[in-house]
Amino acid sequence: MTSERQRAANRANAQKSTGPKSRAGKRRAGQNAYQHGLTGFVERGAGTTAELEALAREIVVSTGGKIDLEHARSIAQAQLELLRMRSMNTGMVKQMLAGCDDSWWSSSAELQRPPALPERAPDASAEAMRLALRGLKLLDRYERRALTRRDRAVRLWLTSAR
Repeated sequence: MTSERQRAANRANAQKSTGPKSRAGKRRAGQNAYQHGLTGFVERGAGTTAELEALAREIVVSTGGKIDLEHARSIAQAQLELLRMRSMNTGMVKQMLAGCDDSWWSSSAELQRPPALPERAPDASAEAMRLALRGLKLLDRYERRALTRRDRAVRLWLTSAR
């Protein structure tokens, strides 16, 4: 619970918080809602739209028509986003491993020994690997977000189907 004195102080501070005054500040603040990178809008070309529609129809057919096309589109869109994140993740791992000695993979895909950094520039390779691991951590966050969106779309259909 707040006292009258705290409420008065909050009101006084709120009067001072009226936003940026300068043109540069207003321009910067105007970009606050701009989404960038992996969270930004993914433009849907004809191929993406066709892929989305095909996956949505496949979901409808695989459930015997229990899911309507609109819900299936939401699920398909979230699934395609999840696949996009996983593809980027795989590409980053491949890029990271491209700089390593690949003799550490056996034919049965068991690790024989840890990857060796190339002889030519161990510091540069270590830095590249550090940056790649940082990128993988970031991609993991976006992948979890895409997975949550897909699960939410499925739950939304389940609650509407009752």
